Amino acid sequence: MSIDEKAKVCDDAEEPEVVDGDTDTQLSTEPLVEIRAQFAHRLCRYERDAEVCFGPSVVSVTLESLAPDFGGQVRRAYLSGPPEVSLIAEPPLTWRPPMLDHVTYLYGFNLEFAERLVKDLSDEQMAAQSGGVINHPAWSLGHLVVAADHLGQLLGLESTLAEGWGETFKTGEEPSDDASYYPSKEEILGALRQQHERNVEVAKSTDASRFAEPHPNEATRDHFPTVGDMVVFLMTSHEMDHLGQIAAWRRAMGLGPAERD
Repeated sequence: MSIDEKAKVCDDAEEPEVVDGDTDTQLSTEPLVEIRAQFAHRLCRYERDAEVCFGPSVVSVTLESLAPDFGGQVRRAYLSGPPEVSLIAEPPLTWRPPMLDHVTYLYGFNLEFAERLVKDLSDEQMAAQSGGVINHPAWSLGHLVVAADHLGQLLGLESTLAEGWGETFKTGEEPSDDASYYPSKEEILGALRQQHERNVEVAKSTDASRFAEPHPNEATRDHFPTVGDMVVFLMTSHEMDHLGQIAAWRRAMGLGPAERD
């Protein structure tokens, strides 16, 4: 049963009868249904197990328990404490936008494509310029490392960019055809892999509220109003734009398309 189906069952399930025989604690169904539904949807969105606290009572809840007996658990806990619902869990619960799974998948696809595009190239070839295509693979991939580091900083990570890379691979910098000016192919790919790994991890653990915040740079905000807009751009369109340039560079070099493994 999917998470959405569990939440639906939990919302639709009838409230069980109180079986402890204490008629003084009989409660109306309506507030219980509302409380149960609100908590169920929160738990489903967080996609994790947790505990629900009703005053002095704590009920452990797993995703598997959401249907159909979750209503009974909530009612029994409700009878022994006030109706305020709180979650007890470490680390703090976060809600991840469903679309983010698709974005991070494509982010991984980009990394695999980048590795295929330069798999057969030497360090010297990485900086070659031919047919008027000056954005060679060394510069293009290094630039993606710099952009990925910026992405991580938007989500609260510290920069791990090697000294000098920001200047070497900055936007507007005209690439040199001197291979010694750039890190080796393996250094660049290693840095890109490391940035991808940590960015996927932090993106999946970042609450949706962060993605909805205004972009901190006013000039950039004209094009990407929110942090989420910029993150998705950097994970998808920006990377594929530069990888497309490398694909065009390969043809200009007479190398043909990258081979699939």
